[in-house]
Formats: sequence, structure tokens, C-alpha cells
Amino acid sequence: MDTRTVEDPENYILIINGKKEYMPRDTEFISVDRDNKSFKIILPSKINGKTVEIGRYGNLKEIDISSIKAINGIPIDPQTLRFDDTNQGEAKIIEAVLVEPDLIEVKYNQGINYARYDDFSIADRSIYDVEAMGDNMIRIYLRDREEITSSGKLTVRSGNRIETILGTYAKAETVDVIDKVAPPKIKPGVEEFEMDRYGTIKIPFTEKLDNKYADLFIDDIIVYSNYDRLSKNQYTTKLDTRGDTIILTIKNYDSRNGYSIRLDDNPIVIRDLNGNVAETDGWEYPVYNR
Repeated sequence: MDTRTVEDPENYILIINGKKEYMPRDTEFISVDRDNKSFKIILPSKINGKTVEIGRYGNLKEIDISSIKAINGIPIDPQTLRFDDTNQGEAKIIEAVLVEPDLIEVKYNQGINYARYDDFSIADRSIYDVEAMGDNMIRIYLRDREEITSSGKLTVRSGNRIETILGTYAKAETVDVIDKVAPPKIKPGVEEFEMDRYGTIKIPFTEKLDNKYADLFIDDIIVYSNYDRLSKNQYTTKLDTRGDTIILTIKNYDSRNGYSIRLDDNPIVIRDLNGNVAETDGWEYPVYNR
């Protein structure tokens, strides 16, 4: 970080007994790493004649931090550290969001300088990497992109080694993961489908689908033969073993006919493992014989 802005007392407002005070000028700032990414702040034992007791009633309860810059001059978001009898400035999660099948973004209430993959756990998934860049967002990368977390819970382990940009640590806690992964849809780049001599078509999706109602996927897929719409009892659906491809089979398939398929305008059955209903693209896909 920019040492000049870190060591400027006017960039810190202390809330002591409900009153605002600037950081005393005899406060010590000690860099705890070679890159000046983390600093230890040592307050004087007394401020305005009052003994400093962090988190105690009628004493130091908050520190508002602003105007700190990174080493490249980019301003860092303002931070507020709140203290009580059990919290000595521990970082807490504001929210955890699944933004991709293999990526959780965890927003903290202060900037995070360091974290490891084993500082976190999530049921049913394995974490292979964690990225902390000094801002208040940690990025957690999961193995097996095709999987979707089913537990919806992220745990920060007790005894974790997460460090904030201010040299404090992170609270051990378990939070809900908000699912904001885009709904499943037919894989981008697909323009047509191939049909084998048994009348079978493979329809790949962007992620794994819920197999519970695979035989009812016919309700969401429309099939045309020579421009005439087939009835739902004229084809069947199931999932392949990977779980991300629908296998559609046309009964009484006739290789002399021309076929095409599309998703219904309002799918209701095809959904991913977190219950997100498939998104239609409005495209009618031609089918050709292998």
C-alpha cells in the first residue's frame, strides 16, 4: 500500500464513547511484510487522558478508515472496523455468491490481504485455490466445474490464517451461499444437431441438469418433422451419464424426414442442480442424419 496514506492520522476516525477523534499522531504504524501490504497499528495507551480499551463499553468501538491508496495510487474502498468485547476487529463476511459453477465470490467488511484454500470449506465440493488481492473480495475456486454446490453453506474454519490489510484476522463462521449462476441453456456455439440411425439426438447444456424429472424434459423440448410438430408421446428424453446432455430419441424415426428442435418459450422442467430453470434462446436447431 501507499505508506504515506497509511501513516496519515487524518485518514482514521476513532469512535470513543460515541465521540469522533482523529487518530493520535503518536500512533505507530509497523509494516508486517516486505511489500507493505499489511500494517500493524499500535495506538498510544491513552487518548485525551483516557486509557484505551478496545471494544469496552464507553471506549474505542469503531475506526473509520478512508483515503488509503494502493501502491499504484488507486484508492482503496473505505473500511469501518467495529469492536466489541468478543471482536477485536475480526473481518466478517457480508455475503458469499456463487457466480460461476466453479467460483464463489466472498465479500468481507474489510480488505483481505491473505487467505489459503484450507481456510474455507464447503460441503460436497473441493476448493483448490483462493485469491485475495487486498480488496474486500475473496475469490474461491472450486474443483469440478460441472458440479453445483448442493449445501448452499460456506464455512470459514476456526483457526484460519486469513489476514486483513490492517493486520487483523477473520471470524470463523458459516454463511449461506447465494446462487447467481446463469441458468442452464443449450451450449453456446451449437448451431445444429446430429441424429444417429436410431433417431437419437444429443443436446448439450452449459451445466449439469437435475435428473429427477429427466423423462419429463419432453415438456420443454419441441420437435418438428417436416415442419409438423410432433406430439410428446412420439419421443423420449433422458440424461447421459455426465448429466449435462439430454438424449432425445424419436420413436418411429424416418430418415427421409427433415427434423428440427427447439426449447419451449417458457421451460419449466429442465433445470440445474440448484433448481434454476433452463433459459430458452428462441433458436430452432436443424437436425441432420449422421
